[in-house]
Amino acid sequence: MQENIWIFWVTAAALVGLTVAALVAPLVRARRAGDTEEGTAEASDVDIYKSQLAEVDRDLARGVLNAEEAERTRTEIARRLLAADRAGTEAAPQREAPRRLNIALAVVTMLAVAGAALWGYVQLGVPGYGDLPRAERLALAEEMRRNRPSQSEAEARVTDKIAATPQVNDDVRDMIERLREIVPTRPDDLNGWQLLADNEGRLLNFDAAAEAQSRVVALRGDAASESDRYRLALYRFISDDGGVNPDLQAQINAFATGREARADLWQAMAIDARSIGHFQAAARAKERNIAALGDTAETEDYAELLDYLVSAANGVVSPEAETIAVRLLQRDEGNVAALYYAGLLYSQTDRPDRAFNFLRRVIETGAPDSLHYTMAANQVEAVARRAGVDYSLPERETRGPSAADMEAAQDMSEEDRAAMIGNMVSGLSARLAEEGGPPADWAQLIQALGVMGDTERAAAIWSEAQQVFAASPEAVDSIREAARAAGVAE
Repeated sequence: MQENIWIFWVTAAALVGLTVAALVAPLVRARRAGDTEEGTAEASDVDIYKSQLAEVDRDLARGVLNAEEAERTRTEIARRLLAADRAGTEAAPQREAPRRLNIALAVVTMLAVAGAALWGYVQLGVPGYGDLPRAERLALAEEMRRNRPSQSEAEARVTDKIAATPQVNDDVRDMIERLREIVPTRPDDLNGWQLLADNEGRLLNFDAAAEAQSRVVALRGDAASESDRYRLALYRFISDDGGVNPDLQAQINAFATGREARADLWQAMAIDARSIGHFQAAARAKERNIAALGDTAETEDYAELLDYLVSAANGVVSPEAETIAVRLLQRDEGNVAALYYAGLLYSQTDRPDRAFNFLRRVIETGAPDSLHYTMAANQVEAVARRAGVDYSLPERETRGPSAADMEAAQDMSEEDRAAMIGNMVSGLSARLAEEGGPPADWAQLIQALGVMGDTERAAAIWSEAQQVFAASPEAVDSIREAARAAGVAE
């Protein structure tokens, strides 16, 4: 590796040297040519005059010129010789100045070329990184793919199992503290235990909620409703991070008899676990739901499980999730969820070329308001750049009040304007709840609720958005700005 690095630097230095030489050589040649021409002209004049002086002496010796004519001729030639010599002496400093300028220009050129080359490499390259041929890169990517963590290993690395945060005010917290103090002193107070169970559940304290709910079921005995027993099972299931011990299994079997009933129960648990952002519990519940459904499990069931698995692993596409994605694509080669997670897998394992192909198919075939389209749209341009592809997302129409709506609002009374804004917010909220939408729509809703002063709803929507986009940190970050503006995020 070290030898390869030295070879690179020597080669780079040689190329820079050749480039500098090509730029400087014309300056040097031009200067030398000018000096030679000027020097030759000056030397030629002096030599001619000296030759003429010698010729005068010869003419005098032969008697061609008398002494007076010879003296007069010598004087004239000597005058011209002195003038030629003086002209050469005065030109020397003038030639020296351009020569120094050319030297300075050559030095600046060398430094500029070398500096630009080094700066460009530091910005665009990786100094100290050895040569990595394409075959070796592909081999390393495949090794990365083989060695990625399993689903259980990835889930074990997640410390915060629940993505949601409790949305209760100080008065409610004070009430719950009083319930915690009073209710245990009244072991037969059914209403007290029910209130405590409900509020511990609101605070996401599922251990305490399960304990309180077990007292509710015990006090009601045979009169305990199916809802009572379901909530106890749910609290225990979530408090154990999706684990099912023999007692919980027996409890579930007691009130969910038959395959269809158990499938419905596990589906309800998956949805409830997802609603609080406990994707590990949601994944375990969905796995049991699919097992109960057997051959009747549909493509949507596996796509839902795929969402839960990746979210539970904090965005990592594990081998188990990959298996489900492959199975989905075998059933339906255009399944948007499977295409997205296949693209995410290859992006995580340093194959942006393959990742881009999958993500582009999501953009081309997915519904713009769908979750997987949104997550793909947040990543596809960056993945394309890594793959060396010039790609831009297609323009899509923004959702929200039109210019006409805004103009109409200016002429309304305060009450009518508030009602119109409230209707728009309600419509946006309903659409996001039913169909989902891109991060920009979630941000718009949170910001609007903040402006309206409904910070409690804004906080609830922000919490839900974090769950929806748990597998896309970029989307969460884009929504966070609106949540901060609304005063519901730090």
